Amino acid sequence: MATQSTPKRTLEPTSQLQAFGGTLLPGTCFTSGYCVWAYDFHTTPDGLDPFHDVWVVAPDGERTLIITSEQAERTIARNHPFDRTLLGDIRVEQPTPDTARAVHGRVCVRSRVGVASSA
Repeated sequence: MATQSTPKRTLEPTSQLQAFGGTLLPGTCFTSGYCVWAYDFHTTPDGLDPFHDVWVVAPDGERTLIITSEQAERTIARNHPFDRTLLGDIRVEQPTPDTARAVHGRVCVRSRVGVASSA
C-alpha cells in the first residue's frame, strides 16, 4: 500500500469552493477513539471524475485520507489537510428500500464501505 505525506497547505477562500454531489456517511466514531467519514461523489466540478474517499481520524488526531483518484486527492487536500494519504479502491454500497427498515419510528439503513489497497 503506497503511503505519502500530504504537506500542509493554505486553504482556499470559501468563495472559490465548488459544488460536489453524492452520498455522505457522516462521522461515525467508535469506542476505540477512531472516527470515519465516507463520501461517494457522483457529481463533481468540471474536469474531475466521480470518486470515493474515506477519512479516518485516529485517537491521537492523525488524519488519513483514503481516496480513489490522485486528481481528486489534490482537489480535496486544498481545503482539508491530512497527515497521510493512501490511494485505494473503495466500494460504497448504497442502501435500497429493501435494506431500510423502520425502528421506533425512524428509518434505519445499513451502509457498508470497503477499502482495498491499489498495489
